[in-house]
Amino acid sequence: MRERLWLHTAAHLRFYRRSRIVLGVGLAILGLWSLTLLPLFFGGSNAGRFNQLRSVAQQLTTLGWLLSAALGLYVTSTHLRNRSLQVILTRPGSPQLWLASVFASALIVAAAMQAIGAVVTLVLSLAWGVPYQIGFFYMAVNAVFQAAIVIAVLTTLGAVLHPVVAFLVFVLFNENTFESLRFGVELMKAQNHGGWFLEGARPLVIAIHTVLPMQYPFEGQTTGVVQSMRVTGTDWGYLLATAVYSFAVVAVCFLLAEVALRRRSFATTT
Repeated sequence: MRERLWLHTAAHLRFYRRSRIVLGVGLAILGLWSLTLLPLFFGGSNAGRFNQLRSVAQQLTTLGWLLSAALGLYVTSTHLRNRSLQVILTRPGSPQLWLASVFASALIVAAAMQAIGAVVTLVLSLAWGVPYQIGFFYMAVNAVFQAAIVIAVLTTLGAVLHPVVAFLVFVLFNENTFESLRFGVELMKAQNHGGWFLEGARPLVIAIHTVLPMQYPFEGQTTGVVQSMRVTGTDWGYLLATAVYSFAVVAVCFLLAEVALRRRSFATTT
């Protein structure tokens, strides 16, 4: 079982490496980000180096999960379009392993990207003479868990919808969107506006906002880490909670994606 899981995972990793789309998009994002980074390397006092290093670390963590987030969506949609997934789903014992390998391969890339970002941050801290704070490592690990959530959600959406539609749904109808919508609804209710329509829509908005996975769990509770790069025992607790939360999201999305893929395979073969 482990051997087959690794074979599937290794095949996905080779697929990412050989894909011109993945390479092109990755280079484009990396190139644009590099242009925004150039001013940080010209001038600057020693007192400002810490803020510059913190800015670089934040950008690297964001860049890392951004480059890896859509990989699960991409490989799932690709196999659905060329119908090679039907062969996998009709083999006993393979569907779960194949889907697990999709999640695993994208997560491996996400972890690798964050590891590279952590090394770059460490090298810059040594080159600039800035004391390395454990908060930089904390941000990289936290970004891996955040990437796992996004990978799981996008992969599940890709099993149901066209990849472009899945990406738009993820961008437009996420937890942050419904948080803002819920705030607006609660404000209108407090001001006695909206009438019967508001009364009917409010429970629906609250329910959707409650079940949608958070992209940045405990972000508000860990702002001190981002500002000072110092980590307290409470912050480590929030990191553990983020790990548990991301595991729960991945588990639920895995089950939903498996059901969706089986239904699509059954629909195309009947």
